[in-house]
Amino acid sequence: MLRGVAVNMSGGKADSSEFSCEENGLLKDSPACKVYEQLNNGMSSNEECSDCNTYCSEFNNKEGTKNIYPEDFENTCKNILRNLFKLSDVLKSENNPRDRCSYLSYWTYEQLWKKLTNPNSEEASESISKLHKILLKFNNIEKLRNQPCHIYLTESFASLKEKKELHDFFKSFDYLKNKLKSVTSEKEKYCKYITRILELYKQHIRDCCTYFFENSPRNTCEEYLKCEKRYYPYELLSILDCSSKSSYKKPEEFFEQLYIDREVILRSRYSNALTCQGFMCDPFRVVITIGFALLGIFFLHFLYYKISHSGTKSYDDIYRYKNVYNFLVSRDTEFEERLQREHDISSRRGINLAYYST
Repeated sequence: MLRGVAVNMSGGKADSSEFSCEENGLLKDSPACKVYEQLNNGMSSNEECSDCNTYCSEFNNKEGTKNIYPEDFENTCKNILRNLFKLSDVLKSENNPRDRCSYLSYWTYEQLWKKLTNPNSEEASESISKLHKILLKFNNIEKLRNQPCHIYLTESFASLKEKKELHDFFKSFDYLKNKLKSVTSEKEKYCKYITRILELYKQHIRDCCTYFFENSPRNTCEEYLKCEKRYYPYELLSILDCSSKSSYKKPEEFFEQLYIDREVILRSRYSNALTCQGFMCDPFRVVITIGFALLGIFFLHFLYYKISHSGTKSYDDIYRYKNVYNFLVSRDTEFEERLQREHDISSRRGINLAYYST
């Protein structure tokens, strides 16, 4: 099951940002903005979606009654459901279902915000509550049941706005990295944008990413934030050589403070360094080794003493023992040769068996 972004449209209205996908926005040609453009085009599709019409008819303000929903909010609902209904076709460029769902979630937020001019009004509150229930039910239709994309409208706008900015930044990270290498006239605008992203990154990194001293990080916010070190926005500040760069830590220093097991591992390594683990660390082995060494020294002294005080006699004894040894060896050799000859003769004669007549 795919889970989309949760939205609560409470909060002030967002101003048009120079960092948006609008005509004059810095990101208008980015990969993220191109995906949003595909979703915009999906609204004008002529493909029929009877379920979309049925579910969204609840937003039809009946004539003669008080208008409790914004004008034409029924069409806004249909546009959202239509893109959800054929999401895999609209976003063919996105192979990952999770990515398609996250794009639709943030695109939905924008459609609602544009439509709800007063998010704190009863009209907006009723509309969001109704749409939330419709989206939950619509994900259970036969076509979407096996691969739904849930968009929970329960989170604050301020939080969602930050997440969308981070989402679009990381989806366009490689694009920005290449583009910034040749930026000149808009350098200050991009420095301002990257600096803002870096501030948001610092606010969310500890809640989303768990870093380990020797293992890959664990990410609980995959839909809008990247934990890998290569995505640290500081690198883009360095490419632009922004003046704000000096206010932030370099990658090595920044990530070093995030390792949750760093102190434990370093203490363990220090403890191991202080702990004796070699052969000479065992007292029993040390005593035995020294004992045998002393016995060896005494034995060598004893041999030296015997040889040096025996004189010529000891050499005569050695010569006599050597002659006796050679004699015994020669006798053994002759005996072995005689046995071999007898064996060869007997094998040539064959085996004689006694015969008794009955």
